[in-house]
Amino acid sequence: MPQAATQAAQRSLITEPLQFHFVPLLFAAVCFSFGIFAARFLWLSPALLFFGFLLCSVACLFAAYKVQNISLVPLGAVFLLLGAFCAETAPRPDPQTQLMQLADGTQRTIEGTVIRLGPVRHIESVLPFSEKTREEQSQQIQLKLISITDDGAKRALAGGLSLTLYAPLDVAFPRIACADVVRAVVTMRRPERYLDPGVWDERAYMLNEGIGAFGSGKIAAFSIVSQGSHASLSCWLRTMQQNASSRLLAFADRQQSTAKLPVFLRLNREDATMLTAMLTGDRSYLSRGVRTGFERTGSFHLLVVSGMHLAIFAGLIFFIAKAIRMPRVAATGITIFLSF
Repeated sequence: MPQAATQAAQRSLITEPLQFHFVPLLFAAVCFSFGIFAARFLWLSPALLFFGFLLCSVACLFAAYKVQNISLVPLGAVFLLLGAFCAETAPRPDPQTQLMQLADGTQRTIEGTVIRLGPVRHIESVLPFSEKTREEQSQQIQLKLISITDDGAKRALAGGLSLTLYAPLDVAFPRIACADVVRAVVTMRRPERYLDPGVWDERAYMLNEGIGAFGSGKIAAFSIVSQGSHASLSCWLRTMQQNASSRLLAFADRQQSTAKLPVFLRLNREDATMLTAMLTGDRSYLSRGVRTGFERTGSFHLLVVSGMHLAIFAGLIFFIAKAIRMPRVAATGITIFLSF
């Protein structure tokens, strides 16, 4: 009996060889990454890469139904060409040199189109050379600049500006919407940049986001020039995200709405901010203490869209496909497609 138990234990420790059918996203990621790597050394026209991608896609569909034994070959070629195509067509960030030259702390009048909106917040700030605190409202918006007035002359200016507006508590903010053209008197500055090796480069990150400068101004010097009619998809999605976050926080603030629930099911403000980050992806409401706690415990990935969430989603799709007895190649393709 002991010998039989030992043999059974040894058989249970034997692992199956790696097969990409069981880890479809790994196969796609490896081929996609190799395509990006190859594009650094071998340049091909994006049009030619896209044409090859279409041909390999047709070959992949044909192999999936007719010759499944070699279906991984055209599937790998699809993701390899897709990685090379993305590497060749990836936009290079605009350095926005002209805007950075004007971000010197001088007040200037700018006009721009709203491309992103943040919520109106109540903040507390400490007055300079004092311990007194001041309560006020603030709202952060991102603008695609149209023009700037400098030394009395108005001229066109391209670039992105992250603008923070401030107002007293008794002053109502105007209803700003996506695609509105606004005018404001702002003080602009450049994003921070540290030359230490390995330090996060805020300026490069903001340029990748389309933002070349930060700015601040008072709501009294802000006005809406015209209302936009066609908002961008990203701004519309951001607005929907904020509306969902605001409703969840408002639900937590209404004590009577949760008074009938058990104590362990009631939401306080801190619980609502964490749920907002997990459900809507809006982490702007997280307090510094909550952020620090998650960062120190190494669990901040629970509040962001990470590989873990994608792996859970892909595993669920792959499990359902196998449960309904879908062919393995078709299940792999569907899992990769839905994960995209």
